[in-house]
Amino acid sequence: MKKSSIRVIVCWVCVAVLAAALVISIEMNASPAVTLTANGYRIPPTTLISSAQDLTAGWVDLGSEIMVDGNNYLALWINLDINASANARVRVLVKTEYGGTDEFVMPIKTVGSSDIKVEGEHYEFNVDADQKMVISVDLDNLIPWVQVQVQAGTVGGTAGQIDGAWYSAGK
Repeated sequence: MKKSSIRVIVCWVCVAVLAAALVISIEMNASPAVTLTANGYRIPPTTLISSAQDLTAGWVDLGSEIMVDGNNYLALWINLDINASANARVRVLVKTEYGGTDEFVMPIKTVGSSDIKVEGEHYEFNVDADQKMVISVDLDNLIPWVQVQVQAGTVGGTAGQIDGAWYSAGK
């Protein structure tokens, strides 16, 4: 047998061993309920809060900080129970590090006829009814960490609440 034939056989054996190790690793660490789409989104999305959170007149954190480093988009699934409140709001703050105190407002960009305007620092549910909404946030592959916050424009006698919130980040 020639040396080149032996090298090819050894190479294929190495590939087979690495593939088997990868399959074993994936089977040991995989959750059957979690898959990745072609663009890197987690299906189903990750839970942001595990119990309902009341809306207040001031901005409050919704869940923990989210690592989004290397991603272009963040999808937020919000399940709103408006109760007697009005104008529920969601915003995304940018953080340079986990647990850091510097929080930067993530602007919403709108395209005008000759320019791109940066304005409106939050998303507002302007239909005051219970609803489920998906919000897409453009990260431009530039943001390392985000913190989602919520508030009510008007808190009613029975405060509105976020009954559930989930997220996915993708490329």
